[in-house]
Formats: sequence, structure tokens, C-alpha cells
Amino acid sequence: QKLKNINRNEERKLVFSPVELSATTPTKRNEQAQVSLLLFIFPVVLIISFGDSNKHYSVLKNRFYQFFLLTLYVVYLQHLKPLTLVLSSGGIETHVQMDDVNGSVLVFVKFDGDEHYIGRVYLELWTWYGLVANTLGRRALPNETSTNPQSGIIQQEATYEMLENRFAVGSEFANEDEAESLYFLYAKLKGFGVRKDAKRIDGNGKVKGRRWVCSREGFKPCKYLENTNRKRAARPLTRTGCRAGLRILFDEKKGAWISTILTAYHNHNLTLPHHVHYIRAHRKIHEYMVQCSGGYSEVGYMRRDVENVVASQKRKQLQDFDSESCIAYLNGKKSSDPSFYFEYTIDDEHRLGDIFWCDGGCRADYAIFGDVIAFDTTYRTNAYLKPLVVIVGINHHYKTTIFGFALLTAETEQAYTWLLVTFLHAMEGKHPKAVLTDGDKAMRKAISTTLPQSIHRLCCWHLERNAQSNVGRTEFTADFKDCMLYTKDHQDFQDKWDAMVRKHQVESNEWVKKMYVDRNLWAEPYFKWQFLGGMRSTQRCEGFNAFLNYYVNRKLRLIEFVDQIDRLMSKQREMEGKDDFDSSYGSPVLCTHLRQYEQQAGEIYTKSMFEKVRTELNKEGLLFIKGYVDDISTRTYSIGEFRKANKEWKVVFHHQTKLAACQCQLLERLGIPCSHSYTVLKAEDVQSIPECMQLMRWLKTAKINNPPQNDDQAEKVYMSKL
Repeated sequence: QKLKNINRNEERKLVFSPVELSATTPTKRNEQAQVSLLLFIFPVVLIISFGDSNKHYSVLKNRFYQFFLLTLYVVYLQHLKPLTLVLSSGGIETHVQMDDVNGSVLVFVKFDGDEHYIGRVYLELWTWYGLVANTLGRRALPNETSTNPQSGIIQQEATYEMLENRFAVGSEFANEDEAESLYFLYAKLKGFGVRKDAKRIDGNGKVKGRRWVCSREGFKPCKYLENTNRKRAARPLTRTGCRAGLRILFDEKKGAWISTILTAYHNHNLTLPHHVHYIRAHRKIHEYMVQCSGGYSEVGYMRRDVENVVASQKRKQLQDFDSESCIAYLNGKKSSDPSFYFEYTIDDEHRLGDIFWCDGGCRADYAIFGDVIAFDTTYRTNAYLKPLVVIVGINHHYKTTIFGFALLTAETEQAYTWLLVTFLHAMEGKHPKAVLTDGDKAMRKAISTTLPQSIHRLCCWHLERNAQSNVGRTEFTADFKDCMLYTKDHQDFQDKWDAMVRKHQVESNEWVKKMYVDRNLWAEPYFKWQFLGGMRSTQRCEGFNAFLNYYVNRKLRLIEFVDQIDRLMSKQREMEGKDDFDSSYGSPVLCTHLRQYEQQAGEIYTKSMFEKVRTELNKEGLLFIKGYVDDISTRTYSIGEFRKANKEWKVVFHHQTKLAACQCQLLERLGIPCSHSYTVLKAEDVQSIPECMQLMRWLKTAKINNPPQNDDQAEKVYMSKL
């Protein structure tokens, strides 16, 4: 935006519904002035709490539950400073004042007469080409649109194509820092990393030439690949021999740096915009950028690069803050995220009863990874001591993913039934194939009623603990665990169970009798054919609860609690984004004897699942074929293991589909081929892992048609778009 003809202390207003921006600058009377502003409106990093619930509800309704922080870069002429800007919205004023002393911007929020310091933006850190051309005192880029041709101030968004033209051979730069900053911006917009390469120095020690290359230039030395005595796992290979880069030389006659070589072609896939901030070259930031950002992907930022740079703001004491504010908060979330879902009940006293909520990201993840779910109940997470139910699953990185949250008034069959019905409604009626719980009776009844077709398994960790408490013998607990987890089939289970009961003389123990009756809910042979994604317990819920303790405590009221859950989800999705990047950036160092299978697995599986596949490939080296029997369309192999004469597995190979179905049923239970299957595939000269043995949920492309949901507000301006 441009402000013209600003007289001394005259106020000029620009209206952006529903916010109002005003700017005041002292200048000489009748002197024309031109100011160009780049305005970024982000969700405020500070949520100010106040006592009047009606006023709170009004602001929530007006601004989607969040207040907005105005962050800006001002391209100003020397006689225009200081400059003061005010953003008004919902009774809240954000003051941005130019600091003439050190060239920075101070940001304050005013509400009810109180002033809250937010942070300081240093101008010299924002001199990126394509954002502010006038600061560098040069011409605008070719094909740029500018309302003031003399100033060269850019009025359109910079793109990597525009910057690529800027680096054409013969282009001039004021200094090497300018060229470097522009090339780093170009790299970030296009999706690759940069590192410094060779530089040319004259006899006087002055730098006369500089070269930057793609971070994937060159190759790893052969000695690195051939090293067999590694003390730690080899890092993935990221070098692909890419020849993209930029070279500049200093021209003595012109007194400027000249672009001499620009290679724009890359021989590898470019990084997606929402992953580019994981590239090392784009992770270096300054503290103010966290305060100005609208999310993890908006700045080159990673958790380990920055320690707690956002100072916690002191909240006003919440007085008589009731459940209406929480409902208003969730309504605001739904306004900003159409796929956000929540339901609640009202009790006989017209108070908030049970409540369930999940955002669009949870629903999208459930559509892909909702074949297995687990949920558990934890207390002491809020001021009302309402039980929190967290519904979790496993994503394609073998990490915990969240499908929804619920706060219940009581752990009753009625409450759990309402929760499951609401959950299914939110997930468009999709039933999970398997459910893991801790064995609560009310929960079991609700599951049998609501999810009759879903397999229900009890948590082995809880059962092991119950065995110790009900029998009281460590030896019995160990034998019970062996029966529960390490039996091959039903007959093997029965033999071990009978031997355990006789050994410990627990024939009359009521708990032991009950466990035998319910053996189909916990004994391993009853689940060998069922995909559970490696889950045998609700420990993922327990682990998430430990993670949750960093964000919530029993003193939090409902609205604070729900807000902290949002922050937690944002952090978890940032971690998942990092896993996506790690899986797609680079290729693993091959170290097994089945390198063709290993290379294919590294290309299709996520990093975590690839490690599990590689474990099976390594185990294949101990296996051998004892014999086989041919049928019309199949061939059944007998597989033995070196130095284990009593071990034998049957693997049926289907000639038409190339499927190798093993007796151990690892493919059915976990979704990856077992070592016995690889022995058969090798014997049948199958050159690659058959598609019928690749479970889509473990592949890098599992979410390719469902990109990550953005958990921030729609008002954000993506740095990648700039």
C-alpha cells in the first residue's frame, strides 16, 4: 500500500475489514512522502485472557478465537522516520512503532488500558531481494510491476522464475552478500538447499569470485559406502551429483559483482513447499522470526535450532470462566476450519456434559490410518478432573497419530457409547478393523454394541500388571506373558496354558479362570491373521499422555485446556512433517546381501518402516530351503534356519500374483514381508517386492493425495509464496 501527501501529525487510515489500520508520521508540511509497506497478518502468539465471559465470547465470535499480531517491514525514506502504525480489532489495539535509534520496530498490544510488549523486529534482517528493492538502491527486476518506476519498489509477489531471471549471465550485484541472500531465497522458493563452494582470491587476499551449489552436488566418497565397521547407522545418501549452482565474479571496471554462470537444472526431485524449512540451509533464523511467524513452516525453523525464543506472556486471571467460552472457542475453530468437528451434551442442570472434538487433519489421517485404533482414559488434565479420552492410531512412519479427543463426565457404558457413535459420525461412518483398550468393562460393552464387526484386543501391558496383582508371583507373570505373546497356534497356547496352571497350582483362581474364558481377547494365536500394525497394548496412549503432561495440568480450565491441545497437535504435526522430509530426502546406504530388494524398499517405504524391512532382509541370510511341493497354481516351500533344526516355516508361493504367504503371518499382522518370504522370492527369481506384498499405509506415498492440513488461520501469508 502507498501513503502520499502525509502532513505533520496528519492521520491517514486504510480500512481492511474487519480490522482498521492507521499510520502517522511527522513530516514537513506540504512535503510529499511515499511509503511502501509489506504487511503480514499472522495469528497472535499471545492469547490475552480476561474475566468478562460475554466480552470474551464477543471477541471470539468476531475474530475466530484468536487476536492478530501485525508484523511488517517498512521501506522508508530517510526523512520519514519515526513511523507509528496502529491495528484495531475487537477492542484490541496492536501498536507498531519505529525505533529511530537502532532501526527496529517495536510491537505492543493494548487492551483495557494495559500494554503488553510482544517483540522487536530488526529491519536489517529483512533485506531480501524480491521483498524490498528500494533498500538496496537499485532498479527493479525485469517484468516487475511497480507503481513508482523510479523507486523500483516491488508490488507483486516474488517467484523463483522472477529471481531466476535476476541471475541471468551479466546481471549485476552490489556485493556478494546480496547475491547470496537472493540465491538462498531463490533456492527456498524453488525447493532445494544451497551450500558455499569454491571462491577465488587474488594476491592481496581479496575475494574476487564466489560459487554456490545445490546441497546435493557431488557424491559421497567410496570409502564411506564400503565401510563395514560402523559404530552407528549410516546416514542416508543425499548427494546425487546435481550440477545446479551460481557463480559470480567481481568486475573491477564496473565496481560490481557479475553473474557469470547459472545452472538451473536439478537432477533430483525438488522439495515440497511445506518441507523446505527442514533443509539445513533454510533452518538458520533469528529470534524475532518466531514471534512474527504464523507456524512452523512459515520460517526456516526447527525445534533443535531454537531454544524457547517466544517468552511466555502473563495471562490475566480467569474469573468465572465457564463452559460457554469453551464452546465459543470450538465454534471459532469450526469457522476457520470447515472440516473441524465437535459435539457436546448438556446435563440435567444445563451444564456442559461430554464433549468430543477433532480437526480436519485428524479426520484426514483416520481416512488413511484408521484401520487400527486404541484409546485410553487419563485424569488430572484439567481443573474439573474430567476423564480425557485420546483416540490414537499409527501413521506411515510407525508413529502415534491422533484421531480425536473427548472429555467425559463419567466412565460409563452410556458415555462410551455416545463417544463411539459421535466418533463414527465424525469419521463418516468408517469403522476400524481393530480396537485396543485397557479392559474397562463399560468400554468393552460399548465396543461390542457400537463396533460389532471390529476386532477387540485387550492391552497386554495391563493384563501383565493384573496377573502380578491377582496372583502375586513373578514366575507366574513371566509364564502368563509367554502364553499371551509367544505361542504359535491354538494348540501351542493350550499346551502352555495347561502347563502353567499345573506348575503354579492356580486352578481355583477366579482371575485365571476369567482370563481363560476371555482368551480370544488377548492371546496371540487369535490375532495372527489380523492386522494390528504391531500394536499389542495401549502404550501409545500412555506415551501420548506423557507427552500431554508437558502442555496441560490439573489447574487448567476448559478453554485453556482445549487451546493447549491445539498447541500440542501443532507440535506433533511439525514432528510428522520432519519425518516426511527425512524419508524423502536422500537414500539409505545399502548394507544387506539382498541389495536389489533393499534399494527398492528404501525408495518406497518411509524411513521407519524401511528399517523394519531391512531387519527382515538381514535375517534372511540365516534361512535355507529344505524342500518344496508343487501344486497347480502354487508351490509350498519348507524353510529352515541355520543352527535351529527344530524351526521350520511353510511358505506358499502363488505363481500368478507372485505372493509369498508365510506361516508366520508377519505380512498379515504388520504389513511387511517376512524373512521367509524373501527366501522364496529369491528362489523364484522375483526381481522386486511384489505390489501385493506392499501395504499402502507404510509407503511414502500413503498421504500423497492427502497433503498435510494447515492448522493455522487462513489469514496467514506463507513465506514460501513470497
